[in-house]
Amino acid sequence: MSKAKPKSMEQLLEEALVPKDEQPYEVPGNWVWVKFGVVAKLFNGYAFKSTDYSDEGIPIIRISDLNGMETTPETAVRVPRELYNEKFLVRKGDLLIAMSGATTGKIGIYNSDEIA
Repeated sequence: MSKAKPKSMEQLLEEALVPKDEQPYEVPGNWVWVKFGVVAKLFNGYAFKSTDYSDEGIPIIRISDLNGMETTPETAVRVPRELYNEKFLVRKGDLLIAMSGATTGKIGIYNSDEIA
C-alpha cells in the first residue's frame, strides 16, 4: 500500500484559485480570487427548542444576537450543559452568518472566551 504524495504549494494554490473566466470582477493587484471552501469551513448551526432554554448553562447565539459587529453571550439565552454538542461549538473569533430567511447574510464575530 503506497501513501499519496503530499501536494506541493503550487498544486494547492492552483486548486484554490478561481479560474480567470469565472471571476465576477477584477480585484486589486495584490488580491486573488479563491474558492471559499479552501480558505474557510462552513458549518450549519442547530435550532434548539425554546422549551430547552434555561437561565444557566451554555449560551446559545441566535440570529437576533448578530449585529454586524461583535457578538457576545451577554444577552444570549442558555441551555443546560447536557445539551452541549461539540459539533456546534462556537469559539472566540468565529464568524457567524445567518443563512435563512429575511436575515440571510446578517453577521457577527463571536468575541468571548466562553464557549457557546
